[in-house]
This record gives sequence, C-alpha cells and structure tokens, in this order.
Amino acid sequence: MVDRRSFLQASAALCTALWNHARGAGLASDPGRIALVIGNNAYPQVPLANAANDARAMAEVLGDAGFKVDSRVDASAAAMSQSVRDFGKALARPEVKLAVFYYAGHGAQVEWRNFLLPVDAKVTNAAELRTQTFDLGAVLDVLPKSRDKVFVIILDACRDNPFGPSFHPERQGLSQFDAPLSTIIAFSTSPGSVASDGAGANGLYTENLARELKVKGLRIEDVFKRVRANVSVASLGRQIPWESTSLVSDVYMFAPPAPLTQEEQEREFEQEVELWTRVKGSKNPADWAALLRSFPNGRLSEIAQARLNLLLAQAGPTATRGIVKHKGIVLGPGLPVPDFLARSENPFSMGTYALDRHFSVGDEAIYRRLDEDTKGEGQLRRHVTSVDIEGDRVELNGGRFATDLLGNLLKRQGEVYLVPVQIAPAELQVGKRWLARFHAERPRGEFDEEMSAEIVARERIKVPAGEFDAFRMEARISGIQSGVAFKRRAAISRRVEHVIWEVPGLNFPVKELKTLYRRNGQVQVESIELESLRQEV
Repeated sequence: MVDRRSFLQASAALCTALWNHARGAGLASDPGRIALVIGNNAYPQVPLANAANDARAMAEVLGDAGFKVDSRVDASAAAMSQSVRDFGKALARPEVKLAVFYYAGHGAQVEWRNFLLPVDAKVTNAAELRTQTFDLGAVLDVLPKSRDKVFVIILDACRDNPFGPSFHPERQGLSQFDAPLSTIIAFSTSPGSVASDGAGANGLYTENLARELKVKGLRIEDVFKRVRANVSVASLGRQIPWESTSLVSDVYMFAPPAPLTQEEQEREFEQEVELWTRVKGSKNPADWAALLRSFPNGRLSEIAQARLNLLLAQAGPTATRGIVKHKGIVLGPGLPVPDFLARSENPFSMGTYALDRHFSVGDEAIYRRLDEDTKGEGQLRRHVTSVDIEGDRVELNGGRFATDLLGNLLKRQGEVYLVPVQIAPAELQVGKRWLARFHAERPRGEFDEEMSAEIVARERIKVPAGEFDAFRMEARISGIQSGVAFKRRAAISRRVEHVIWEVPGLNFPVKELKTLYRRNGQVQVESIELESLRQEV
C-alpha cells in the first residue's frame, strides 16, 4: 500500500542528491576534489581590473569547500599549458571524483572554437589567435571519459574588446559548447555576448558566483540558477549567464542538507506557491528573480525563469537567446514546413532556444490520436478561445481546457490543478533537467503528483503535418490519491511516462506519447501526432 507519508519520503529520497565527497568550510583538502583556477589581468593592450581578484575569490571559496587548488595569476601561454597538463595528470588519479576549472580573463572565438588568452599573447589576426592563445578544447580533452568523475568548467571570459585596435574577431564573446560526459560548463554570459569586468573588486558574474557558492546545501545547478537571476537583473538583461550540463547526479560544493521530513516538504512547497501567487501578475523582473533565488530547484522554477526571460526581453536590448519569431504559421498535409530550427554551423552544440509561445484567440492544433489498447484512432482538437495575459491564462475549446501562457496545464475537462503543471520548460536545451509538483482535483478524488523531466535529444520527427527538427523531452510522473477520500480507503497510485516533441516558436507540441501504468497492472498507451496547425504568431 502506498500512503502519503511514504510517497513524500520516497520523493525526498529521489530529490536528495548524491554529494560528491563534500566537505565543510575550513576543513583540510579532500583528495577527491581538485581545482585549477586562472585569472589574467596584465594584458599589454587591454588590461583588466578584476580577473585576478576573481580568481583569488574563487580559490578561497573552493579551498573552504575542501578542494586542493592550483591557482595561477597573469599566466603566460607556457604556464597555462603546463598547468592544464598537470591538471590532467591529477584528474587521472582514481581518488579524484570532482574537479573544477575556473578561468577569468579575456576570451575570444574563431570558427566556433573558444580561446582563452594568456597575458603574453600577441594577436593581430585569426591565425595568431589559434597559435598564441589557449584552446578551451585542450581543457576538455584532458577530462577523463568516466562516469564516476564530475567536472565543473566555469568561464568568466567574455570581457569586451580583448585585442584593442589590433584585431576584431568576426564574432564577439564565446561560442556555445555542449557539455561532455558528467560535466557542467558555465559561461558568464550568453553565446556571442560580453560580460562586465565590474566596477568594484570583482566582475559582476564572479562577484555573485563566489557569494552563492558559499551558501550551504545548494546543488551546483541551483547555484548557477541563482547567479543567473542576480546577474540578469543587475545588468538589466544585458548579461545573462548560461550553462550546458550533462550531469546525471547532483553535485554540492558543501555538504547537502538532510532529507526533508514530510512536514518540511509540505511547508516548503506551500511557501513556494505562496510566493508565486504574490508575484504571478508582476511585470517587475526583480520579483521573478527573487522567486528563483528562493527556490532555484523549486517546482515552479521553469515558469519563473520563462517569465523573467520575457520581461527582460521586453525591457530593451538583452542577451536573451534563441527567441524564434514567426508570423501567420499554417501547417498541414501537403503544405511546406518552414525551417523553424535552422541548424547552426556550430559543430559543438545543439543550441539553446526559448520555447517562445505567444497564444492568440483562434490558434488551433488538430492531432491524430491513437489509443494502442483499443486500437482506436480519432482526432483531437485544441482551439484557443480566450487569452488573459494579465491573468496568465489561456482557455481552449470553450473553457474545457486551460493552460498558462507557457502552455502548462491548469484545467483539463474534469481536472483542475492548484498550480500549473510545469511540463513546458523556459528553454529548450539538450541535457536540461527540472522537477515539478502539482495537486490535481479529479472527479474520483484528489491526487498529489511529482514529476521529473529532462530534454534528452534533438532529432528529426515526421508527423502528418510534416517533418520537424524537434527537441525530445521525457517526463516521469508518479502520484497517489490524497485528501478526504484517501483517509477512507487504500490509496490509488499511478505512474505516467510522458514523451513530448517540442519546436521553438510553435504554440503546441508536434507529438506526444503517454504511457500510463496503473496499480492493478494495466498499461495504457496513447499518442497524438500533429495533423494541422494555425497560429497568428
């Protein structure tokens, strides 16, 4: 029998992360943790003020977290190469489980490759950039291909105008690069953008990063989410950090918190919902950043990130990436499919795109529906009949269905959700993971449900409406019956595996595959495939 307490305890166990040899502040270095930290200021043509300070701040934080730190300031090309070789040798030791590489200084890109600048580099053209600077790929090449080791790469390397008047690369900033196995790569700003060197003792990014890393009990991914929120708002959207991850377990700089009790889980979720309720109509980016800082891994964090991205984009020129704009989309059998997701020439990344939905009254998607249990085939119609931007609500089919502005479910025929079902992410990027929790009121009772989701691939998919380049998202949902009915009879548990193919700029998915596992052993499989679509924007 599955009861509410055991369900919540199991959920807590799943969400409590693996701590990779975490150590408390001030302890001796852990042989399982090493770091290489480089900060370059003394460039002859375009010196920096804060890169060396940034490196010292990071070395201090990592040292407090138990890392053995090799720290270099104003490193020459020879010193950078030697330090990376030494780093690679140390990584090969079996006891090393967590490694951090941090770089602050000038950086540049050419032909989609990223280069970090030693202080003795003399660059006047692209050829010299390749030969006199340090290719980031050399750092990635020394990372062992091992699932029992975790790597954190942090690059605060997009300061403006790295070469002064002598040379201007075709593209500014750094190029997007997808994280290799068991790695998270964090960039201080979006691809092709520049970062602030800071007006104080540190650059804007590292100032926030060093502060957030000191917060005990945060996953490394939550640290970066909080940093992104802080930097985005402080820069008015001109600098938006981003990350690429392939982590499969949670990583902590310091010891993780003890698993939450049932009462603590309930209280934390109620606090998140209360804060979301207060800010859900706000047009102030700082309100949404505050929600993300408070609950970076919360069950409403994707909704908060999407709203923050939108508000920053509306405020003026921003670094918000991957927004896809189309006008008057019409899809169907025999009609040409626009190239919604033009493949970048960048061979090192699948790209990052905002989901970017804009619903209008009259938008409509028609799906072919197949129930594999009954072999029945039918048609499903989703027609937008009302859009309330202020209320963050979209109604479909005369109010029988409702979503928020991102497409997260609020109502489905007889089902009503307390908060949106956070199944639509703020951004589409392979490797992205998130959690959600929701309470459903259904005709046969109330249900508490937990969801874990991940974007696992970018692939071509063919449906009746045409062939699309889409991101495939996989979600797992588990729930039990709760409420008054739960007290009177045995809980009814269920498990759902939900696969969704999304295309940026389309208001509706192109395909969904849902498998429902019932407690009595029955399995129900249902799929829908897009036949036609019409949307205004």
